[in-house]
Amino acid sequence: ISQDKSIWRFRNLLPLLSHTPPITMGEGGTPLLIADGLAKIFKHKNLYIKNETINPTLSFKDRPVSVGVTVAKQFQFKGVVTASTGNTGVSTAAYAARASLPCSIFVPKSTPKEKLSLMRAYGAIISEVEGTFSDAYTLAASAANQQELYNLTSTFLNPFALEGDKTLAYEIYLQLGGVPNWIVIPIGAGPLLVGCYKGFKELKMSGKISTLPRMVGVQARGCAPIVRAFEEGLDDVKPWVKPQTIAGGIADPLTSYPRDGTRTLRTIYESGGLAIGVDDNAILECVNLLALKEGILAETAAVTSID
Repeated sequence: ISQDKSIWRFRNLLPLLSHTPPITMGEGGTPLLIADGLAKIFKHKNLYIKNETINPTLSFKDRPVSVGVTVAKQFQFKGVVTASTGNTGVSTAAYAARASLPCSIFVPKSTPKEKLSLMRAYGAIISEVEGTFSDAYTLAASAANQQELYNLTSTFLNPFALEGDKTLAYEIYLQLGGVPNWIVIPIGAGPLLVGCYKGFKELKMSGKISTLPRMVGVQARGCAPIVRAFEEGLDDVKPWVKPQTIAGGIADPLTSYPRDGTRTLRTIYESGGLAIGVDDNAILECVNLLALKEGILAETAAVTSID
């Protein structure tokens, strides 16, 4: 069966053994939409939306998770584990089910119930954790070591998963027929931003393009460790003490791994980009704005990129 529209059309650019069959449900190949409605409001020409809600579990997480679960099968792990506030857990549970692998997920107790229901529907074992995503991260890492599980937590912990993120750049290049001036991405730890920029750097090294995009990372003001460091002109990111925002999908305080945030910050600096904070009132307005002007209903974490 052809996978020409999925991320697996770029298989030769992914670090996998040639004989390993991909664990795929057609992830990737999402549309790049001209956003005329938003462009008129912001008085900005040539504005586009990469609609990642078209992925099998409705988020971009399917890109890194598809690659990660494929690697887990390749190396014959007993199962997979992840820490999640929602979308990573849903994606990991779905792809683990497709791969016939056991799946354990550690989530903060604040994780939306509808996300937990989806994870359970795919057969995942869920452990609810007191505290933040960073607390779930620590427990997932411990479970991975003790139970020989492959850790697919959506930070920089898994280098293979990051390779799935870079396929976003390949698709944007092919769909746009070139390189955009700016790319705006909501970030927690920031692997999608870093992975996307990595993809464009690879295109430049191959001679396909001569310029690189400027990367913009957006965080909710109630949990914005990378934005704070950027605004203060720092070289390193420090953990956020008390996350408080409706954008739970990107509310990562980076408590035990601030260096992940530093990696993203340095990518933003390298690209000549920006880190921007958005408050919760603006986020709610953007949920409505995106739905009314472009017909896309997105989560609070996703729409931070619009403000």
